[in-house]
Amino acid sequence: MKNKNTLEGVSEIISNWTNEFTKQLIIGLDGCSGTGKTVLANLLNTKHPNIVVLYLDKYSTSKEYRKKILKNHKYPPLIYINGWHDTKKICQDIKKFKNYAVNKKKVLLVEGVFLNNAKAYKNVFDKTIFLSLNKTQLKKRRDGRPKAAYKMFDEAWELYESICKPIDNSDAIISVSS
Repeated sequence: MKNKNTLEGVSEIISNWTNEFTKQLIIGLDGCSGTGKTVLANLLNTKHPNIVVLYLDKYSTSKEYRKKILKNHKYPPLIYINGWHDTKKICQDIKKFKNYAVNKKKVLLVEGVFLNNAKAYKNVFDKTIFLSLNKTQLKKRRDGRPKAAYKMFDEAWELYESICKPIDNSDAIISVSS
């Protein structure tokens, strides 16, 4: 992916994949918080009219539910991986898209974290893209965000990387430059 910016590189990858598929294509856009997934998804959606974006953040479980399960969980960081989002509702909406997009060359781009979690998303995505950014740059990008929110998230992310191995299990890895 040398000499291309992230948008051009991902656009090319999606274009190639679209040519491989005769119908709709479901792509998971995974990466740590702060890697630029949402910005990239918005740009892709603007640039390509056949791309529909589903934002995982819109499927967060309620604060009350999260507090309840965090309080009763042996290892709270696991909640981020299994329980932070309403995976049942996400999968239902993806299925609705598949039914809608039958015989149409449409792309559903699911943007969010922990998408290479086989327990939650087994056989959901046709392809996955993983955005990678070094820890120093990631920290700089997060400087304006509430720090308390990232303590347990970072622990969960390390756990996710070691258990789910998103770099090994993604179809494309994009190294994001700052």
